[in-house]
Amino acid sequence: RHLPVRIQGVVTSFAPPIFGFMSVQDETRGIFVRLSSSIQPVAAVGQLCEVAGYTDAGNFAPIVVAENVIVLGKGQMPSPARPTWRELINGSMDVQWVELQGLVTDVQSNNLALLLAEGDIHIDLEPYSASQLKAFEKAAVRIRGVLFATWNTNRTVQVGHLSMRNVNITVDVPAP
Repeated sequence: RHLPVRIQGVVTSFAPPIFGFMSVQDETRGIFVRLSSSIQPVAAVGQLCEVAGYTDAGNFAPIVVAENVIVLGKGQMPSPARPTWRELINGSMDVQWVELQGLVTDVQSNNLALLLAEGDIHIDLEPYSASQLKAFEKAAVRIRGVLFATWNTNRTVQVGHLSMRNVNITVDVPAP
């Protein structure tokens, strides 16, 4: 409906200017923010900012289109959510700062298979490459970053697939 909005939150991910988006999260939830073409990239991950703009339908979930972004200073990253299996497969954690813990069972390109207690999930990790991810194969890890649901053209979540941005991987138990 293009309703006017003004939100404050910490920048949890920021895409290169050619893509023109970022994610912002406060103590309640994160949201996808598309930057209008008139906005010069000013914010960086970890900064507290105020976004003024309007609501839009987005491609998968509601988003904010920013007409103005003001950096308010250094922010504090939110505590990561630890999503349940149901939340991972239904898309409800889209654009949320999360932490996943599991065993890396396979690596292909910038994608890894993570075995969780409830099953396997395939994660596209940016900006990692296959050579960087191979070091984590067969290790128990914690992956922290912004989760993005993967969906098809019908806006239906692709169960078992997701992507993450602004990712940090910590090894809990090294590969044997």
